[in-house]
Amino acid sequence: MTTTEIVWLAGLLEGEGSFHPANGNSINISLGMTDKDVIKKAAVLLGNAKVYTREVKKGAKLYKTCHQIHVAGNYAAGWMMTLYPYMGTRRKERIREMLSLWKSRKPRYSECVNCEHKSSPHYGLGMCKACYQRDWYQRNKAGVAGRWR
Repeated sequence: MTTTEIVWLAGLLEGEGSFHPANGNSINISLGMTDKDVIKKAAVLLGNAKVYTREVKKGAKLYKTCHQIHVAGNYAAGWMMTLYPYMGTRRKERIREMLSLWKSRKPRYSECVNCEHKSSPHYGLGMCKACYQRDWYQRNKAGVAGRWR
């Protein structure tokens, strides 16, 4: 990706995009407009983001077709940091707010709480993968593998 493409994307998001929280303490970049070719180009630059299409109605009359893309989570945070130097004052402040929220979030996997491997990622039932598999095997031998305790 070239600097020109990043600057183009920054300009587009400055005018038509938004940076906002999503699903609790995750963050989101959204872009919506009626020009499908521009949205497709932005989607490719953002890493083949999915393009959503919806029809906007005023009363019973179809008004316009709007095309939208969304990027969320760690990927959005990376893009916010990349785009930050090219944004205006108001958008920079909003990006700082979103990155602060993103940094304060809990990680997806916390430390194991029900096993001896405290530094391993947490999976099911508060155990690391090794302990969970051992526990599943023991429950399977007892005939209760599919059940929660």
